[in-house]
Amino acid sequence: VTVLKDLLTYDRNDKRVLKLLGETYLSLSRDNEALNIYTILYNVNKSDYTVSLEIAKIYTVLEKYENAYKWVEKALDISGGKGDTYFHRAEVIFELAEYCSGELLTFEDKIVFEISYNDYVTAVKKGYHRAKIRRDFIGENNITKSSDWFMRPDSEREFTPKSSCYKWIDRSIKRK
Repeated sequence: VTVLKDLLTYDRNDKRVLKLLGETYLSLSRDNEALNIYTILYNVNKSDYTVSLEIAKIYTVLEKYENAYKWVEKALDISGGKGDTYFHRAEVIFELAEYCSGELLTFEDKIVFEISYNDYVTAVKKGYHRAKIRRDFIGENNITKSSDWFMRPDSEREFTPKSSCYKWIDRSIKRK
C-alpha cells in the first residue's frame, strides 16, 4: 500500500497503480478504502465496465444494495449488455433478497428472487455459463409459481416490490 501510494504521487491517474492499490485494499479487507480507489479509477477511465462491476461488488459486500445496483447498471450500459454484467446484476438482487427475506419466503421475496433469476437466464444466454448453477437453484426453489399468484387479485397482471427493503427496485414480474 505504501509503495503504491508513493507511486501515485508521480501520476495520480495511473490506471495500473490505481487498480493494484484497489486490489490490495480488497485483499486486506479494507473495503471502504478500496471503494474510494475504484471510484477514482472509474473517473479516470469511464469506458472500463469492470471497474463499475468492482464498485458494485464492494457495495454488495457493504450491504448497500441500492448503490451496488446503480453501479452494475452503469456497467451494463458501458459493456453493451455483456453476460457477466447481467450475472453481477443478478447477484446484487439475489444478495438483497437473501438479506431481506426471513425464514419463510413471502410473495414479495419470491418476486425479487425471480427478478434475479431472469438476469441469470439472460447471463447464460449471453454466454456467461457460471450463472447456470445459481439460475437452476433459484428456478427450482425461490421463484413464484402459478399457485402463488392464485391468491393475488385478478386485476394484478404484474407485481413490483413495494416493501421498505425493496422499494427502490423498479422492475416487475408478470403474472403466471
